[in-house]
Amino acid sequence: KLLHAILLFYQKGDGSNSITVIDSIAWLLWIFGFVFEVTADAQKFAFRNKAENHNKFITTGLWAFSQHPNYFGEIVMWFAVALSATCAYTKAVHWLGWISPAFTYFLLLKVSGVPMLKKKADAKWKGQKDYDHYTQNTNEIIPSFSR
Repeated sequence: KLLHAILLFYQKGDGSNSITVIDSIAWLLWIFGFVFEVTADAQKFAFRNKAENHNKFITTGLWAFSQHPNYFGEIVMWFAVALSATCAYTKAVHWLGWISPAFTYFLLLKVSGVPMLKKKADAKWKGQKDYDHYTQNTNEIIPSFSR
């Protein structure tokens, strides 16, 4: 995560060091994503370390609004890095930098993150009324606060 922060302060492609409004927005987004991910991880850590939660799944805190709020935070961070970098783009090929957040989203949603965890969780809890309700009514990645 520290590497992300360092990259945000990298000199612009045109040699200038000016900070734009887009940079400021991107850095605030990065901080938001970082805090979101760390909070979700801390909540899950605390949940798992309570004996009464053994063999239970978390549905409290940020986990009430997203099945994988930590992944949401990670994706926001990569999006913010790409957004800040756009200020330094001087060639069309630089726009390929947006592949990184898109690829991160794809990997987490379709390959290594959600599918692997869902398979493990389904094997453990699928068929339980509260688990089925949670998975059917809670977004996988993007939090929904309108519940």
